[in-house]
Amino acid sequence: MKRVDPKDALDLINQTDIRSYQYKSDVAQGEAKRYTSLIIDDVNDVSKYYAPDEFTNEERTGRDDR
Repeated sequence: MKRVDPKDALDLINQTDIRSYQYKSDVAQGEAKRYTSLIIDDVNDVSKYYAPDEFTNEERTGRDDR
C-alpha cells in the first residue's frame, strides 16, 4: 500500500466526469432516487466521458475498487 498525495488524488477526481443520474427502471416504478458517480463510457466508440485508468478495471467496463 502506498500513500497518495492528497493534491494528486484531488487532481484525478477533478479530471473525472462525475454525474448525477436516475435509472430508467427506477423512474418507471415511480422512484425518485438519484445516484452520483463517475461515468465509465463503455458503449460509445469514442468516449463522451472521462474516467481515469486508476478508477477503472482493465477492460474499462466497471470500477476497480481493489
